[in-house]
Amino acid sequence: MNSLRMLAGLPSLPKLFYRTAAVLAGLALALLNFGAVPVRSEWTGLSIYLVNNHGNHTAAVVPAAATTVYLPLIRFELPPPPIPEPIPAPARDDCDIQSIDPPYGSTFKPGTSFKMKWILRNVSGNTWSTAEFDTRFVAAISNIPIHLGKNIYDLRNNVFPGATYEVTLDARAPSVVGVYGERWAIAEGDIPVCQFTQLIWVK
Repeated sequence: MNSLRMLAGLPSLPKLFYRTAAVLAGLALALLNFGAVPVRSEWTGLSIYLVNNHGNHTAAVVPAAATTVYLPLIRFELPPPPIPEPIPAPARDDCDIQSIDPPYGSTFKPGTSFKMKWILRNVSGNTWSTAEFDTRFVAAISNIPIHLGKNIYDLRNNVFPGATYEVTLDARAPSVVGVYGERWAIAEGDIPVCQFTQLIWVK
């Protein structure tokens, strides 16, 4: 406030200089005291008013003037929240995905129950035997699973090279809108040999 009084007491500089300096000093002082990002600023004679996004305001007294000067409107908009990326593709795949049901990226209402189904073709040249291979849950987007039931299932039958195998799982759309998905695998012990994913939108 002392800096404003000093500006007001200077003797013979042009009025425009006084007014400009007063506006800048008052605005700087108000910003330091207010500690917020300004959304609207204006000078109305004796005071500079700053209004932030929450409707709070503060004022810094400046010398009176015959005219009102409106400072430019400044708006700051936050970007929308990022959409989670789908689970990255695996480094190794010993299968071809013949079909995915529902289609990848389908939309469901919150709480909707549905089935996830994949048809996989064994292209590894080796048999996926019931004694050595399982169907395993690998990961979920944002660590929110959508499947119901267990995380590991035995293969129902041996899958010879070139043959297909169907994986069907019960699932439910989460209650909160967003993007969700899972990765599963045909695995030999703890080693995935055929990985497949599903992704849904909940709206």
